[in-house]
Amino acid sequence: MNLLSKLRAYFQKTSKNSTNSEIDKTDYLSDFKEKRKEMRDKELGKDYVSEKINELAQKLLEDKKEEVDCEAEMIGQKLKLDEMKRAVDIYLHNAVDMYPEPINFKRKGVVIRYCVAFGEGICEYIDKIAFGEYDWTQYEAIDLLCRMALIKDIRKKTTLELIDKNIDNFRYTSLMNSLQSMQYFKDEPIVQKIYERQLDEAKDDYQEFINILEMYYYSNQNRFEQYLPNLKKIIIESGNSDYSVLAMSHIMKSENGGEMITYNEDGSIFNEEEGIEAIKLKAGIMYYLTNKTDTEVNNYLKYIKSHSKFENHKEYLMNSIEI
Repeated sequence: MNLLSKLRAYFQKTSKNSTNSEIDKTDYLSDFKEKRKEMRDKELGKDYVSEKINELAQKLLEDKKEEVDCEAEMIGQKLKLDEMKRAVDIYLHNAVDMYPEPINFKRKGVVIRYCVAFGEGICEYIDKIAFGEYDWTQYEAIDLLCRMALIKDIRKKTTLELIDKNIDNFRYTSLMNSLQSMQYFKDEPIVQKIYERQLDEAKDDYQEFINILEMYYYSNQNRFEQYLPNLKKIIIESGNSDYSVLAMSHIMKSENGGEMITYNEDGSIFNEEEGIEAIKLKAGIMYYLTNKTDTEVNNYLKYIKSHSKFENHKEYLMNSIEI
């Protein structure tokens, strides 16, 4: 895992300094989970395609990867188009399950193998979901198309052209997840064009800009230097008024007679100062990876290393770069 991938994972963790506030886990959540599972099972039904996917998914849980690779390839080559559509539907059901279990991810792995073995013939069906009317499964369909292109070069040119044509109309969740899927296409001119267009749109939204730039760095480091002035502006010039608490936090809810409280994804209370410093620190480390000689940026990083209120920021900085 490269440094920026570690950064992404790191800043999703709970701060050691945040005030913990457990969101009530009432019985209705477990009831909902059970009802959702029953509904999904009813929707998916029992047939050869679903039963075989479950069988191979179970083998993946048992670390029988080579056996599954071989069997899934043979099955994928023999399935009819309607059966492949069924497999894609199962993939999407498992992808958006609100309470995924390990078997969900293994089912997805089986269907990816089917799609790669079946080939381009299933792409038109996936396109209807990926580039049709928005729903929760849109970005998962886009990710499936990207995986097929990356694993076996299946319809790569057309898939990237369709993303380029449609991405400006995607909702935020589909947009960001699609950009995440595209970061694995290395030095592709059309991917470069898509990222740079989105970065230009996001240049005044510092958090979104940093998130997109991080993915673009992974895809194409050769184009990164042009964004150093943007990063430096975030590190040195930006203030609290340049950030949105609602955008940085996971959820905002009304409590205590109407007071609005913001939370992290894990249920801990969101700390605005920590969130802003995290964005600046991420920008600083990305800047430093490209230019280690800028005195102002280096001084900022040294200040965080010595004086940050947040021990996790200091610790991670010291473990990430030598400064």
